[in-house]
Amino acid sequence: GRRLPARHRGREEWHAADLLEVARRSVAGAGHVADHARRVGEDLARARHRLGSFLLRHSVVWRGGTNWSMRHRQWVATRSFEDQATRSAFSFYLAEVTTREASLDAMDAELAAWCHNELFADAVARLGAYRGIDTLGALTIAVEVCDFRRFPTAPSFMGFCGLVPREY
Repeated sequence: GRRLPARHRGREEWHAADLLEVARRSVAGAGHVADHARRVGEDLARARHRLGSFLLRHSVVWRGGTNWSMRHRQWVATRSFEDQATRSAFSFYLAEVTTREASLDAMDAELAAWCHNELFADAVARLGAYRGIDTLGALTIAVEVCDFRRFPTAPSFMGFCGLVPREY
């Protein structure tokens, strides 16, 4: 298809093939960014796990609440060790976590720009109205689902998402 709108009788006209191509490229671009952000998040989780395991091996235990909260992160950054090799290893693990956090923040910023893309803005705004769904969560759902009309019923959508109703 053409990449630019065709001129027809002095006005711009988008052909269906053009719109489909633009939609495909936009969805693929946002999906690629979302996949990369997911991998960066997984890398951060692994780096945090390695640092936490290192601290436990050296009998450094956090008892102040939830791991990787702001307080915990500050506490981790203030740990110190007497042995040079241990200090070097700790610095390496801490730098890895810091780098992964910075990468994830950068990915979040890049994904935030997609939230205002005309292909996703309406779906992101609607999904973001639900409690517990933030902007990036709404974008992820919008990119994965594309067109909610393809699900005739709520159970079919739940099946697509892997949600299984349960009784408690």
